[in-house]
Amino acid sequence: MENHIISKCGIEHMFLRIIHCIIMAFMWTTFIGMSFSRKHYGFPSRQNKENTIFLKNWIVTFVSLLTATWKMFHFVSRVMGLEIWRELMNKHIRKATEHDRYAIALCIADGFEKDFSALSKDNRKIASAIATGLQIDKFYVAETEGKIMATMAISDSYGRAARVDKPSMRKYLGFLKGLIASTVLKEEFEGQLDFSTGIGYIEFVTVRKEYRRKGIAMLLLKESMELSGYQEFILDVTDINTTAIQCYLQFGFKEIKRIPEKHAKQKGFHAKIYMFYSTKNQYIVPII
Repeated sequence: MENHIISKCGIEHMFLRIIHCIIMAFMWTTFIGMSFSRKHYGFPSRQNKENTIFLKNWIVTFVSLLTATWKMFHFVSRVMGLEIWRELMNKHIRKATEHDRYAIALCIADGFEKDFSALSKDNRKIASAIATGLQIDKFYVAETEGKIMATMAISDSYGRAARVDKPSMRKYLGFLKGLIASTVLKEEFEGQLDFSTGIGYIEFVTVRKEYRRKGIAMLLLKESMELSGYQEFILDVTDINTTAIQCYLQFGFKEIKRIPEKHAKQKGFHAKIYMFYSTKNQYIVPII
């Protein structure tokens, strides 16, 4: 399925804000300090004893302003719900285990809520319906304090990350909707991948609602790719998901193909974009 990244590379933006605050604090204290020193002490005059005292006071002032700036940034971050330090310390990226099955399914149901809404508006029913079909060995999770925040899968041409479990679909969605779900999702979940076996296919990238816009998706993507053992990756995303596209481009993915959607009006997007990434110094872009 199309990858949903509801994140604007939050961590990168936070660090840029920190650097901006530090630079601004340094520039202002330097400007004020030099102006004051020229007026009163003829700075830079190394022989002037009073100048040494001034220099010490300037350093103390600079450190104080820097500390105040940092505290202000941290306060604003907490107010905005970012709490950067707590998140960075508590995030843990790992391969999924059988114990994570339902949590992963719920994360997928949450992330693709709009896509599943025609089948059921209850994410728990959707999660229960798809949980048994997940190939857990292909999934990775981001967790904090024992809670799954985000998930993604990396599959290949040998097998996809999910399959349709028809009895489960009928059990949780009812006979008619279960039949429809089994038909519609079969191609999305089990469609054959037409590229080399050495390429990892990234799918089901999604973040729970309460953890979005905090840079979790990019962190999960980076570390999962490192854990997977693949050196080349492909993913697809719809043309209307501009936030995800921008994050993938920033990460280093390149667009290699754009396939127009035949039923654009019904599906709500005009084209599916395929993107490629490689850790190799030299590589050949696959033809898909």
